[in-house]
Amino acid sequence: MKEKLSHLWAALGLFTRLPLWRIWSVPGDSYRYASHHWVPAGAFAAAIVGGVAFLGGYGWMPTPLCVLLAMVLNLFLTGAFHEDGLADSFD
Repeated sequence: MKEKLSHLWAALGLFTRLPLWRIWSVPGDSYRYASHHWVPAGAFAAAIVGGVAFLGGYGWMPTPLCVLLAMVLNLFLTGAFHEDGLADSFD
C-alpha cells in the first residue's frame, strides 16, 4: 500500500507545483510508475479548481471573477502545464 501511495505522490509531484517533497520524499523508482496514477492526480487538481469555482460561483462573487480566479488557480497549481502544451501544438 505504501508503494502505491508513493507512486501517487510522485504523480502529484509531477502534475502540480505543490511542494509535496517537503512533506514526504518518494524514492526515485516511484517516478517510473507514476504514469499509472495520472488520472487520480489530475482528478485531485481538477477537484481543487472545481471546488474553488463552485464555492465562488455559489453567489459569493460575480461569475466572471469566479472564472478568472479558477483559471489563475489552475495556472499556479499546475504551472501552466496544459496551457504550455496547447501553445506548443501551434508552433
